[in-house]
This record gives sequence, structure tokens and C-alpha cells, in this order.
Amino acid sequence: MHHALAIPELQFAIARVCASFESSHAHLYRLSLVSWSWKNIVEPLLWENVDLWDLLYLSPAWTRLTREEDGTRVMHAERAVTASDWEFVSSRSRFTRRLFVNCHGAMDEAVLATLPPAETLFPQLENMTLSAYKPPSFLVSRFLVALIPHTLAHLIIHCASFVLRGIQALVAARCVHLRSLEMTKLAFPADIRSPSPCAAFLESLRDCSELADVDIAFYAFEFRESFLCSLAAYPSLRRLKLEVREEDMEEEPEELGVDHSAFPTSGFPVLQSLEVSAVPWQTVIAALRSIGGGSALTTIIITADVPDYESYHAIVAAIGAAGDPAHLTTISFDGFCTSLARGQPFSVLDVRSLAPLSKFRRLENLDTRGLARSALTNDDCAEIARWWPELTNLSLVTDTSERPSCTLEVMRTFCLCPRLTRLRIALAETE
Repeated sequence: MHHALAIPELQFAIARVCASFESSHAHLYRLSLVSWSWKNIVEPLLWENVDLWDLLYLSPAWTRLTREEDGTRVMHAERAVTASDWEFVSSRSRFTRRLFVNCHGAMDEAVLATLPPAETLFPQLENMTLSAYKPPSFLVSRFLVALIPHTLAHLIIHCASFVLRGIQALVAARCVHLRSLEMTKLAFPADIRSPSPCAAFLESLRDCSELADVDIAFYAFEFRESFLCSLAAYPSLRRLKLEVREEDMEEEPEELGVDHSAFPTSGFPVLQSLEVSAVPWQTVIAALRSIGGGSALTTIIITADVPDYESYHAIVAAIGAAGDPAHLTTISFDGFCTSLARGQPFSVLDVRSLAPLSKFRRLENLDTRGLARSALTNDDCAEIARWWPELTNLSLVTDTSERPSCTLEVMRTFCLCPRLTRLRIALAETE
């Protein structure tokens, strides 16, 4: 081995690159066999991102793994677990920064009694992913809580309505330093009649002063207006993505009520990016009105089912009121409509529908969809170019290209936008 390869900094750089290439860590294992110095460098990287199953295999107490009929894995203890068994686990878990935990039935009261404090077992843990494919028992839920250290900064929860049931307050109490939260597939359609703990969980996180990034996807039957109301009160929230999913639904959700008065008067105080998809349009407007015009929003992305042209205009007006001209650079609004009014001739894209956004002189990206047809003229496009000289992307998409008025002459008008690289607009058939 060349003497340069014995330099610890170079060894670490090489090992870090190998760790980023593959999940099996085959290259890292080979490097660890080169010398003791390589082994000392590589070993912490082998256990940085790990599944709890792999850690439990280090203990002699857990030696048998079986698969259930539904494909889930179940680990069995071969003998009584003692406190010394966790020493085998902690010898590697002390390097863990990201942990994947899937609920299983290997834990009982005796095992829970031997579990060391989470801060001892995972002193460097920053990122945890929790998941469950069956409602976990309360005992397993207590085990999950016991694994979460107060140092946790990033939390991802799959099937949150199962994982959090009965323990949402306990989990929230351990997330005091949480900086990002992702919740996906909160429940299953078969669980439509069961109350979801997610609203209470989001309410419990109001005291997380460092929580800046939230990404939630849930089914329509789980939606509560309190979701957005709670999030609006987060003091440090900078990015919010909220999505409603209806696929695989066995029942159509009933009317989703909205309590506009529940939103704080000055919500989302430091929000920079807002992305909401398929949230009821009334809730979207209420949330935007809560923001006010003094925010630091740079990005607004909205997909909403709007029943009529007036509702479309109301959302555009709310966007105009929520954004600050000094900061807002990206607007995307897909106002799709599932009602019969979708194709009515009054649903047209014209200058009036865009006028509330004209004050955003720094706008770089504008993408609108959902209106029936375009009524923009060359003169209208010239006015749009004067509104937003910093545009790099302009996409004004309608459902049909029926009777557009713009001609190729419109290209000359956008010379006022020297940075424009992408333009989508309907042209007259004669062009």
C-alpha cells in the first residue's frame, strides 16, 4: 500500500465516496480488511445508516428470523434478553446517524425493562424512519418511544395513523429539536372509521422551535382543517408540502368542513415555500389569507379542485395578497375542475385573471393550468412582459386551444424578458 493511503484524511475521503455508491457496503467491507487503520476509518461508516434488524442481530439473544404470510419479518428471542445484550448493540449503534425502524413483535415487558436510554444507545442519531404495516400493540409503541433520543432532528413516519396511535404526545415530547418531519400514507382506506392521531400530533409539535420543514401526504377521509391551522402556528416553519390522496379509496369522502376562524391572524411567519395539492379550495384561501402580505414566501405551488371561475379568481387574489413583491419568485397554480362547469365559455384565461399577480416584479417562474381556453392577445402578452421582466419560465396552459388570438408576433414582445428560456402559450391556428 502506498504510504499516502495511510493518511487518515485521505482514507476517510475514499471511504465516504465508497459509502455513497452502494447500500450493500461491499467496497467498505473490503477496505476494512486492508489494515487496522482502514478498519477504524470504515467501521463508523458501516453503521451510519442502518435498520434496527441489523443491530439486533449483533446480540446473541436474537438469532431467528421468520416471515409471516403477508411478507413481514418477525424476529424471535432465543433466550431472555439481559442488559449486557444491549452492549453488543450499542458497540455499533453509537455510530448510527440514521435508523430505520419497522414495528414487530419481538419486544415484551422483559425486553423493554432492559433497554438502555435512547441517548446511550444512539448518541449520534439524527434521522429516524418509523413504519408499520399492522396497528402496533401499545407495548411495541412504548418500545418505539424508548428508541427516540432527544437529539432527533429528522423524522419520517409511514402509516402514521397506526404508528402514532396512543403515543402521539410521547413522540412529540421527544422531538423538541426536530427540524424536519415527513408523514406519508397516514392510514389505509379500511381504517376510515378510526380516528387519526395525526391532528393531535401536529398540534403537540407547536413547541418545536426548530421545526422548519414539513411534508405530509394523507387520504381525504383523514383531512382535518386543524392540520393547516396547527402548522400555521409553527414559529420556524420555512417549507410546507401538504397533499391529499384519494387513490384506492373504498368510499368517497364526505364534505370537508373548513373553520376559517381557526387560522391564526398572522400564520406561517417565516414560511418560504408553500406547496398544497388537492386540499379543499376554501382551506387554501383561508391559509393564504392567514399568511398576509409581509411574508418571506419565495414559492407558492397550488393544485386545487375549484368549482367555478369565481373560485379560481379568489385563489389567485389570495396568492396576490399573501406574497411579498420583494421575495416571491415562483407561482404554480393548477385549478382543475371536476364539475360540469369546467368547459363553460366564461372559464377563460385573460389578463384579468393574472392581474392580481402583476405586482410581483421579481417573478421568475409562472405556471397556470385549469381554465378552459385562452383569450390573451398580443397586446396582453406585451403587458405581461412588462409586469415580469425577470421571467425564465412562463407556462399559460389551458384545456383547449380553441380560438386563441396570439400570433408569432408575440415572440417579439417577450424580448423584454431577456432571461426567458421556456414559453408555453396558445397561438392562433393560422400561425
